[in-house]
Amino acid sequence: RRQEAGRPALPRPLAELPEEERSVLILTSASGYAPAESVGGPGRPLGTVKSQIHRGRARVPEQFDLAEAGHD
Repeated sequence: RRQEAGRPALPRPLAELPEEERSVLILTSASGYAPAESVGGPGRPLGTVKSQIHRGRARVPEQFDLAEAGHD
């Protein structure tokens, strides 16, 4: 993935996730938002967000600290 100007590079485990899973993992695990707070507007049900969190966590290695990833 190409890095946008002015943004720090994401650690590889996060950069390889689909955008939807990556964004909810960063919001909930690294930034401390509740799943209901990370829904992001109409058309994105809470159940979908919870599924994306679950799938994203399953794809990220256990030894990778998601909390640290959001604080580069």
